[in-house]
Amino acid sequence: MERTKLPKNIRQIGDKDYMYRIYIEDYVYTFIKRLMNNNDLTAKAGILLGQYTKVDDAHCYFIYGAVTVNELWSELGELQFSEAIWEEVQENQQKYFPKTEICGWFLRGSEEYSPDLILLKQMHRKLFHRESLLYVSKGGESGILVGGMEPPTEVKGYYIYYEKNPQMQQYMSSQNPEKKVENYVKDEAAHNFRQVMQEKKVHMQRQQQIFWKKAILAAAIVLFIIGMRIWMNLNRPDQSDGVEAGAEVTQFDTVSPSSSVSSVSVPATENVPASSQESSIADVLQASAQKEAAAAISVQSQDIKYIVKPGDTLIGICVNKYGTTQMLPKLCELNHISNANEIFVGQEIDLP
Repeated sequence: MERTKLPKNIRQIGDKDYMYRIYIEDYVYTFIKRLMNNNDLTAKAGILLGQYTKVDDAHCYFIYGAVTVNELWSELGELQFSEAIWEEVQENQQKYFPKTEICGWFLRGSEEYSPDLILLKQMHRKLFHRESLLYVSKGGESGILVGGMEPPTEVKGYYIYYEKNPQMQQYMSSQNPEKKVENYVKDEAAHNFRQVMQEKKVHMQRQQQIFWKKAILAAAIVLFIIGMRIWMNLNRPDQSDGVEAGAEVTQFDTVSPSSSVSSVSVPATENVPASSQESSIADVLQASAQKEAAAAISVQSQDIKYIVKPGDTLIGICVNKYGTTQMLPKLCELNHISNANEIFVGQEIDLP
């Protein structure tokens, strides 16, 4: 399961961290979150499994496995990793997540034991390699620490990505044999994300088809006009008459240069040669074709994204863009936002 490319279907949590790029697969993220938010007040802990690599001077972590750790505390209430714990971790790793490496661990405190951050950092440096992660939850808040800095520092944000993960599904089923994994973890977010991406793809394809149809029509009109003008020039009875006709048309154009084509007074046919009238009509048709092509290009370049600014709310964006709050559920579904009040500055919002 070694990764060679960055995930495509991702959702950003927090701010972008340019030094550390952490990708947690959705099944793993859901599994850890449920352990963290469990009504059981006992402490919870486990090991993060996946792959660590370096891409363009950024430390990249791909977490696609997690196993729980039992009996982590001694009788004195001290945090410890015994040989029995490591044997259990290695057994689950080989059974469910072969060809992975230990990328760190996660921890949630209890009423009796609230993890001290300083002691956790010391233990993190002692038990895990320099670049490992620590996902810790304390007092209702959670965050990820990286051991690459001295002391370990908290990263600004991370990513959730959506892919098939049968290994994690099998492990979750083993932990809850009475529940089917389909009911344990609903993959609605991934399904909705793929559906939105498919709808966007179809929309873009339709826009491209409309653009090319209009562009081809405009090109055909221009070619027709050019052909008509060439034909009229070849069939003029007298070249001098054409020059005089051109002079007369120029004279009429200079009478009111600011007026539009529709407002120009056309002289009587008895004073203007027929070839000059045909030439003027061809110019009008050519200008119309150019406007049509420009309109087609402007349709293609419409923007469908909105960048969140300071002071913005999702309800405010919905009212400003649509004049009503009825589109708010669609806006949340399109951007996978579970809480309409949780948006951040710089976030890209897709507009339906």
